[in-house]
Amino acid sequence: MPIEIGRGGLSVTVEENVPAEMRDGTILRSDVYRPSRPGKYPVLLCRTPYDKSTASYVETAQDLCSSGYIVVVHSWHMGTPDTKHPGNSGIYIYKVNTSTLG
Repeated sequence: MPIEIGRGGLSVTVEENVPAEMRDGTILRSDVYRPSRPGKYPVLLCRTPYDKSTASYVETAQDLCSSGYIVVVHSWHMGTPDTKHPGNSGIYIYKVNTSTLG
């Protein structure tokens, strides 16, 4: 549901806990903030070991999104250690294909 937020004046649509399956079968969940107006927008990815729904992440994502960015906020910790990969730092590089984004 679009809501008017942020300093940029664009209406923002938020999708919470959007799943993405990794090669090892792990499901990662992210909150995606999109401008409600159709168009191509640059994508910003924020990865954190903390709760992605804290006020500081939500407010920053809303402000950036209302200024013309798609913002993906992802909490990689999820409250449990990575038992499959104990030395895993949680740092990954992603290539984002923006041509398929509205």
